[in-house]
Amino acid sequence: MAFHASILSQILRNVKKPEFQKQVSKYKGDYRTRNVNCYALLVIMIYAQLKAHASLRQTVLGLGMMARQFYHLGLSSVKRSTISDAMKNRSYRVYEQYFFQHLRSLSRSERRKFGRRLHLIDSSTISLCLNTHRWAKFRKTKAGIKLHTMYDPDDGVPEFVYITNAKRHDIKAIQDVIEFQPGEVYVYDRAYCGYKYLYSIELQGAFFVTRLKSNWKVKVKKRLPVTAGSHVRKDQVISVDGTKAKDYPRLLRLITFYHAETKKVFQFLTNNFEMSAEEIAEAYKTRWQIELFFKWMKQHLKIKSYVSTSENGIRIQVWCAMITFLLLREIHNKVVKSIDFFQMFLRIEICLDKRIELYVFLTSEIIGEIPREKAPKIHQQELPFAS
Repeated sequence: MAFHASILSQILRNVKKPEFQKQVSKYKGDYRTRNVNCYALLVIMIYAQLKAHASLRQTVLGLGMMARQFYHLGLSSVKRSTISDAMKNRSYRVYEQYFFQHLRSLSRSERRKFGRRLHLIDSSTISLCLNTHRWAKFRKTKAGIKLHTMYDPDDGVPEFVYITNAKRHDIKAIQDVIEFQPGEVYVYDRAYCGYKYLYSIELQGAFFVTRLKSNWKVKVKKRLPVTAGSHVRKDQVISVDGTKAKDYPRLLRLITFYHAETKKVFQFLTNNFEMSAEEIAEAYKTRWQIELFFKWMKQHLKIKSYVSTSENGIRIQVWCAMITFLLLREIHNKVVKSIDFFQMFLRIEICLDKRIELYVFLTSEIIGEIPREKAPKIHQQELPFAS
């Protein structure tokens, strides 16, 4: 029987270690470190994410069962105290910058459903316990952080993630942070519908699609033709009226669309006069993909319960969750046989410590028991770990 590394070891091969070490050196992440260095902490956090462990104790116990594989995983020993200290003291910038570096290295799809590149922008709030996370207070009895995310629906990956306190308003958080690319389309919900913010997108030659707020005052300048039998009720050229007219001095397009399934009427606001009204409505509908992304992350990875109470530790955990998601996407793209992303995640979660060839395992039919790993001929002494 051929030797295979564990599923976890094979997943970690996709981590570009030289690039990771560049970030460690840049931010002096391993300065005066003796036990759990930055890479070891990344391995531990990826393991915790893939196993969806609810506590640090559970993570340590689970890793202890893989003690014979520590050398190949880049670990020495795992203790709750040393991991906890590492979460406080290793710079979260190492993991943040490696996420963006790894993202840039991925081969990106050239699929463009609407003929233009589409970006979905939204935020998601993660609640924290106020008693243990005073630094994240945003209401009288609540604490939390907010993930501001730009998502690529063609590749199914987050292009940009920005973490702030939950009390930070969406527009203020991402203002002057996103670099808008000319000719590309940015889709928002109504929380981002601000005159000056939308006009800044216009000035950079990019397009936006959002929904009209009820308190916006507009003046109809022209009525565009509507295709007979379509769900588009109105297609109008408008301008901002009232005292805010100076904040957006150019013309806009307002599309009134009837959604048959929910029997609701929506008003979409855009500065794009080239796409059809149906395409504008379809582009906004695509926004639900980022909602599904947030839902998937909260249900299957560890971004709702934390192994650290410090701000630095929570940021490390969130960035490691994002890195884990990228690694899973990368593996999913390499699988020849079509397999559902969630089913792939379940297989990996169950057999993370098994010595099975990863891609064969993911594409094979599972009948009966999972193949057993070959017992080692020489019994190695287990490395120590503490609970």
